[in-house]
Amino acid sequence: MIDPRQIKSVIFDFDGTLSSGRYFSPLGPEALDAIGQLVFGGKSAQWADPWMRGDISCRDIASYLSHQLPETEDRILSALHDGCSNMPINAAVLDFASLSRQSGRKTALVTANMDVFTEIVVPAHGLDAVFDLVLNTADHGTLDKSTLWRKALVSFGPEHSFSSALLIDDSPRMTALFESLGGVAYRYQGNEGFQDWMETSGWQTEMQNHGVHGRLASSPP
Repeated sequence: MIDPRQIKSVIFDFDGTLSSGRYFSPLGPEALDAIGQLVFGGKSAQWADPWMRGDISCRDIASYLSHQLPETEDRILSALHDGCSNMPINAAVLDFASLSRQSGRKTALVTANMDVFTEIVVPAHGLDAVFDLVLNTADHGTLDKSTLWRKALVSFGPEHSFSSALLIDDSPRMTALFESLGGVAYRYQGNEGFQDWMETSGWQTEMQNHGVHGRLASSPP
């Protein structure tokens, strides 16, 4: 059981946790399926991974896709920009991040992501105003999120460590890794369960004790 009183910092995941949107969604479901096969999945080592390491850019991806799809490079880039700007953000997780920060805890958004996340998603959704720190793998040349978790804790100061940090992430692999490093983790699997966890784990009471009052949004991401 997580004891909120021992938590000094909270680290959040993006994809599948803070948002379940898709960057290329304006191109439609058929194109999304094709991009899933062309960039991700079996092609990740060639395209998605270098993109998330910052080795290639969104323009490289658009150029490649323009030869695979019935879309121009400019149309793909435009759709990518619109998709990033208008993707849904999970209000329940965002609320928890805001409440955590108001309670005096440090907060970080750590994501394995691409250049468009830093360039478009963060400013479009004001994420840098919600979190104390936003770290994206493409900006740091690594796919290892544990490296960025450590960077966040070091940035927060010497009193912060894995032993006093909580991770909110939908990935069982990431939550297990965080726990193996000495931290505590909650695996996000939907807002209903998240709200129940907030109440039963004592987080709601703990935040109220810090003078922070609020209830998580109940709408799905």
